[in-house]
Amino acid sequence: MSRSTWTGKGRRQILESMVEQKLLASLVLLKLVFLSNATNFVAYFIKSMHYPTAEAANMVTNFLGTSFLLTIFGGFICDSFFTRFETFIIFCAIELLGLILLTFQALYHPLQPEINRRPSLYQAAILYTGLYAIAIGVGGVKASLPAHGADQLDRGNQRSLSAFFNWFFFSLCTGGLIASTVMIWIEENRGWNWSFLISIVALSIALCIFAIGFPIYRYKHPKGSAITRIFKVRVQ
Repeated sequence: MSRSTWTGKGRRQILESMVEQKLLASLVLLKLVFLSNATNFVAYFIKSMHYPTAEAANMVTNFLGTSFLLTIFGGFICDSFFTRFETFIIFCAIELLGLILLTFQALYHPLQPEINRRPSLYQAAILYTGLYAIAIGVGGVKASLPAHGADQLDRGNQRSLSAFFNWFFFSLCTGGLIASTVMIWIEENRGWNWSFLISIVALSIALCIFAIGFPIYRYKHPKGSAITRIFKVRVQ
């Protein structure tokens, strides 16, 4: 893992600061998007898609469980096939596509069920496709972003590592705070359309901020996953 552009202590510190700012800004926006949607999907499924309360709650818990379980798959991908940068770009794009699909359904009334009627098979298929595209994207993003951030730091500098992950946690909390205040207010007072559109803009900005750091990132090439080695041992 190397980067020829990092020469000299002062230059390295400046670049590390730039990298950290990009990663943490992206993290705030990612957390805002995920949490603002995850905490309000139940209300959206009940009020707009006319699912029963119990079924709507079950749909959201399945979505959350899938998104967290898929971090294992995302970690396997970025350890075995792609760099963590590439993994983030791919899965963030998948999450964005899922969000665009849900937004289109929310804006285009023929794709929504009639009042007091459950969604048709076609409408439900669109909803689930968008929902689980987001879950897949979230799984890959959660697996790749923290590891990519750690790759940018000097492993021998424990103070730098500790500071980065302190700010990492602060960024998570900041995104969560905005999601649970501003975004909920928007959803309650301006409607789901505005909430979804803002989420698309925020996720697009996060993807762009992360991507423009391409020339100054360190890259750790995949060397195989621990999961692969475990299976090899069991087979042998």
